[in-house]
Amino acid sequence: MNRQINITKQQGTAIVVALFVTALVAAAAIAMIDRLSVDTRRTMLILNNQQANLYAEGSIAFAKDQLVNDLKFKQPTAVTDRTPITSPADKINGATVQSVIEDAQGKVNVNNLTDADYQLFFAQLIQQSAPGIPLSTAKNITQGVVDWITPGLHNTRFDQYYAKQNPPYRSAHHAMASVSELRLVQGMTPALYTALEPLVTALPLKTTININSAPLPVIMALSPAITPDIAKAFDQYRHESPLANLDGLKNFPAIQNSPIGKTALAVSSDFFLVKTHVTIGDQQTMLYTLMMRYLKKSQPAVIIVWQSKGTL
Repeated sequence: MNRQINITKQQGTAIVVALFVTALVAAAAIAMIDRLSVDTRRTMLILNNQQANLYAEGSIAFAKDQLVNDLKFKQPTAVTDRTPITSPADKINGATVQSVIEDAQGKVNVNNLTDADYQLFFAQLIQQSAPGIPLSTAKNITQGVVDWITPGLHNTRFDQYYAKQNPPYRSAHHAMASVSELRLVQGMTPALYTALEPLVTALPLKTTININSAPLPVIMALSPAITPDIAKAFDQYRHESPLANLDGLKNFPAIQNSPIGKTALAVSSDFFLVKTHVTIGDQQTMLYTLMMRYLKKSQPAVIIVWQSKGTL
């Protein structure tokens, strides 16, 4: 009788051990399947990313050809570039690739502010972006930008202010590489930066403003004499007949005679921002490329100044 009970207990123990081992094997199998699924997904994302990068580089080649040909075959009485220039939405092996060439010189180059003539203009641009800001405050923010981009300065009142922040920092005292640096300037608020960001840029050289592509707030900031009605009339005029030269401003004396109009305005550009969007399945890649066009042995050429993936 006792022997039969022992045999029954041994059988029960064996069943429990077998069930435990089976559970361990099942758990290990599930973990391996889950790990394999993660590895497969990661590999697919990496491959898609590499593929998207290659497709994006193809759009850069398109942009270079477009900008070179725009200048090479420009007619004397025609506008050089009718930006924005949008490429066809190409579908390649399941990927959708589209790019747009924007005129970077339609915006205000913050690195021009070392020129005193630009400083009042920039203060007026701040007021156009945020009408509630007094001119005195706009001028103080402008001086903060000037301090930020001016080399050779030491321990200015702005540096003293930045040193007291948490965490502390200092003015760069060199040209801005990105307009996002404006967020660090004394007096700049998130709301003001958001309003200014579509109107400003940071280019490596001093540049003119392309009057054909400048946003309306930039046009109105050129002079207090430029009313909303004048700006809208000019906008319609340039939309119908882009200016091939500055003589076209004779119908708009308020713009032509603005304090910086004779030196700061132009009808063509050297710098362009190319935005390339690649979609593969549910994965998206955004590539930003700043290009500069110049003449090399009397022939137009284009170089890449910088590239940024995902954000400006």
